[in-house]
Amino acid sequence: MVKISCGAPDQQTVAFSRPRSAFAVFGLCFALLAAPASASGLGVNGTYMLNKRDLTTQFQVKLLTGSAITGRFEQVSGKMALFERQPERSRIEVVVDLSSVVTNNQRVTDFLKSPAMFDVETNATAVFTSTRVRKINDRQAEVDGVLQLKGQTRPTSLSVSLQDGSTAQKINFRADGGFFRSLFGMAVGQPLYGDRVTLSIQGTGHRS
Repeated sequence: MVKISCGAPDQQTVAFSRPRSAFAVFGLCFALLAAPASASGLGVNGTYMLNKRDLTTQFQVKLLTGSAITGRFEQVSGKMALFERQPERSRIEVVVDLSSVVTNNQRVTDFLKSPAMFDVETNATAVFTSTRVRKINDRQAEVDGVLQLKGQTRPTSLSVSLQDGSTAQKINFRADGGFFRSLFGMAVGQPLYGDRVTLSIQGTGHRS
């Protein structure tokens, strides 16, 4: 399981004195709380549920041959408490089950769950904690934060955009980013398998 807790930014940036552990995938929450959602005047207030059926979390690792390994996480859920006029009160929690990783090759899937990679038996959680949000425009933001995975904590960032169809009742988003797996003790297979893991998350948060 992966838990992510995020606070909302004050205007364009925010810093947190008590970061927690998390998975890089969900820095997107702060971009939603900061620039795009509030600047768009959508009336974003209340609790927004992130259900696993409404989230798609995909990743890719390139091979030396030019092809790539692709996969996804099937168990992702959480909630966002958003306050447009008081962003400092906003909070988000997202849970990702790392054992739900899936690829189109069972051997690869099993390898990703093994001690050489995620090690889901002993390190079932990873957490991303946002530390700063930089507004790009009314629909885009850059999110900086720290990723804690397999006992290591490293900085990373995400590019987040508010998607068409967003309203006060639902927020559609996309987040893109990644991390270098060797920084988390997962360098096995290099250079045949690339070091950088790219991430793409798309989903909808529904107001409860």
